[in-house]
Amino acid sequence: MKLQLLFATLGALLRALGRDFSEDFYIHSFPYRAAERAVVSLANFLLGQAKMATLKSRRNRLTGTGMIDALQLFRLLVRACLSLEFEHAVLRRTVPIL
Repeated sequence: MKLQLLFATLGALLRALGRDFSEDFYIHSFPYRAAERAVVSLANFLLGQAKMATLKSRRNRLTGTGMIDALQLFRLLVRACLSLEFEHAVLRRTVPIL
């Protein structure tokens, strides 16, 4: 199944953040805690983009239009969102020092 590649990639990304991937977290996301705000926000962002990629992939498959590879859609969505956030931070002059 093609979603297995998406879930494997998502699991690897979440493990890099110190989080375990499960069906429950995919559906409900991670609970917010003040001490882990940055990590939880990034993990939930990734989960949201994976859900959007799954939705768009399914819709495109049913209509016979657009891209149907959920993993490729996930990568493009994450890249687009991060690029947009970075450009917005540059315009506001709030780019964090890495």
